[in-house]
Amino acid sequence: MTEAERSRLTKSPSQLLLVPRHERAKPIFYGVECFSPTLIDFYSVGDDTRLLWSSRVHRKTFRTLHIALDPDAPRRWLLHSWSFYSALFSVLGATLFLYASANEAAYHPHATTQTTSNLTQTDFPLSLVRETIDLPLLLGAASFIVAYLLTFLEVINCCHDLDLWLNDYIHGLPSRRKKKWVGYYPYRIDYWSAVLGILGWAFLLHARGFVCRHELNVFGVVNLTRGNPRIFWGFWIPSLVGYFSLSMSAYLMHVEVIHRWFVIRLGHLDYWVTGLGWLGILLLFTCSFTQFIDPLNLFVADATSMRAFQAGAWALFASGVLSLFEVNALHSPLRHPAYGKLRRASSSCRYGAV
Repeated sequence: MTEAERSRLTKSPSQLLLVPRHERAKPIFYGVECFSPTLIDFYSVGDDTRLLWSSRVHRKTFRTLHIALDPDAPRRWLLHSWSFYSALFSVLGATLFLYASANEAAYHPHATTQTTSNLTQTDFPLSLVRETIDLPLLLGAASFIVAYLLTFLEVINCCHDLDLWLNDYIHGLPSRRKKKWVGYYPYRIDYWSAVLGILGWAFLLHARGFVCRHELNVFGVVNLTRGNPRIFWGFWIPSLVGYFSLSMSAYLMHVEVIHRWFVIRLGHLDYWVTGLGWLGILLLFTCSFTQFIDPLNLFVADATSMRAFQAGAWALFASGVLSLFEVNALHSPLRHPAYGKLRRASSSCRYGAV
């Protein structure tokens, strides 16, 4: 190994990262029509340096990245990260869905429209079913809506002035923006993804709450009759509208990370996070839709619909777990230009240069 190679390996990470000078950075925009860019390439022709801005990475690290750069408390950012708590609530919601579906799959008989005798039978263990199936489904939907509310807070609180952000990001400075609880940014794709997600889970929360307080012996996701008008308007319509809204939300979230309407990027962790989330919602939607259009089980059996629901819950669980790894990787100081500079100042080299 030559002396130059040995010297390069011993440099601090900040010296190995290429950061464009603020006054020379010329942005190149990537994204889809109708929305603001989801990826911006800040490229400086003068010194051949580059820095990439991603809307997803930006909002997940905007208020917490400077905390992760603190060498005395490198994990303190977890207490302030909305993304971390959002991922935890998503994992909790998927776990509750899996628990409820396992209990329902083990229960017999099914409440179908072929017979309504078990809908009003007096010896039906309704309270037990509510506690082991319907209540976990209700709490699972509540967990997911909390996760999307946290994502919404991320969207409205991130910095929309990229010139200001670039200076703060390069130097590892804390945010100078006041925290907001409401906001309207229709030009951002992540804004509509969060709003549609909140609306979708709100509809599903209403549907699950209706089942929990209903007096008939209906429960779960496949033990529901379609012949009762109250159940039709109280559960099926909100459920289908909610799943459709969630499908659009999950798709827009996936588009945000691929920067196209459709493309395969298997080498990116965020592709798997959003892709599995979208797949999970589609499987849950499939379960509800097939139950609604085929009440007599002529084409799709209840067991098949239940397997689709469980597969969707597993996909959402995997998406939530991977999201925890994603947000942790995004806060790694090794990826940030300010790392090394904050730990050990060097006057012999220009910051941001090789």
